[in-house]
Amino acid sequence: MIPLDEAINEMKTYWPGLFDGDVPKLIAIGSFEKLVADKQLNHYPISNKRIKRCLISITRSKIYLSQTVVGAPRYDIKGNEVTAVEECEQQYAIERLGRTVKTKL
Repeated sequence: MIPLDEAINEMKTYWPGLFDGDVPKLIAIGSFEKLVADKQLNHYPISNKRIKRCLISITRSKIYLSQTVVGAPRYDIKGNEVTAVEECEQQYAIERLGRTVKTKL
């Protein structure tokens, strides 16, 4: 897995709207395809595999999961608020955080 700071720095290079400083914003569900399309449109030198690995590193991080609460905004790849976190998404984040804690013990 890509280290979180490396993933943030790489993604910020191309999609700064997904971040508030170095803190990742919650990304709208289904954004991978939009990131790939934007990459191709703008000829960004990042592979689809690298985008996916960066997203995994970011979206599985404690800082990201801890923001995933009902009603929190989710953003498109330009940084515009488009949806909000739903109950099932919050529940998933809580479970994922629990697994993260257990694997570090």
